[in-house]
Amino acid sequence: MDKINERVSKRNLGFTTLAILLAVLATGCGQNHEENKVDVVESNTVVYNPILDLQVKKIVEKQAEIERQEKEKQKALKAAKTKAEAKTKEKAERKAEEKTVAAKTEAKKKARREVTTQAGSGSWDSYVLTHYTATCRGCSGFTRTEIDVRKTTEYHGYKVLSVDPRRIPLGSIVEIKDGDRTYKAIAIDTGGAIKGNKLDLLVGSNKEAVRLGKKNIKLRIVRRGWQDAKNKS
Repeated sequence: MDKINERVSKRNLGFTTLAILLAVLATGCGQNHEENKVDVVESNTVVYNPILDLQVKKIVEKQAEIERQEKEKQKALKAAKTKAEAKTKEKAERKAEEKTVAAKTEAKKKARREVTTQAGSGSWDSYVLTHYTATCRGCSGFTRTEIDVRKTTEYHGYKVLSVDPRRIPLGSIVEIKDGDRTYKAIAIDTGGAIKGNKLDLLVGSNKEAVRLGKKNIKLRIVRRGWQDAKNKS
């Protein structure tokens, strides 16, 4: 009996061994003994021991608790691993998105730099500038690009300029230096007498056109227009 007690007191006793032990103990009990009494049938008969039965029960419960705690531990480890993997994945996706945004931003900056480079490299050229009105002889009040200028001398904040499309593409934004005065204009009109380095600037009245007269100015292209892009395509 002492040997049995020693075995069942071990921490890692398996359920199979415990079942066998309980079966042996149950077999040794008398068929007709009353509850809570111990009957000794023979000197070599196994005696029912309620204290031992209680110890075995405690060992089984302890083993079950150990296994439950181990399962909880494994479950917690698995959850922590899943959470860490999700966090790592989210971080990688965010980094990839930031990289994509940065690449797009850089591409836009590069495109703007290329447009600026193609705009005319900032060099100033000499031109002869005259002035006209929307109601001048042969004028319809609409530009070559079909913009109505009958009640205005500007388009999107730029002064309206008549050019030779072979020199300055239609749609171009230009900067004009007239003595100490510098302003920007947009090339959206043409004229029969506007050839080569001749330009015509739209003004509000014939009186103003006469007063301003003819001038020698400097001009540089800030942004080349849509006509240039169309011709290249």
